[in-house]
Amino acid sequence: MKSVLIEFNEMLLTWNVSIDLPENLPTKFAYHLSILRLDVKTDIVNEGMVHFDFCTGNAPECELKEYFLV
Repeated sequence: MKSVLIEFNEMLLTWNVSIDLPENLPTKFAYHLSILRLDVKTDIVNEGMVHFDFCTGNAPECELKEYFLV
């Protein structure tokens, strides 16, 4: 799963798309969240980036807040 995540993220970058996940996120959970992005309609941009971080502008509602805490 780790190898697939690395390659998947590299492929996304070629389309100006990135997924930001905490480093301490369990691999199985990171894989699940990443693959779910395939079901999300995403505009491909020629300039800039489309960024998935699983958090809204309101940090207390972040889906992954327990993993961002150090």
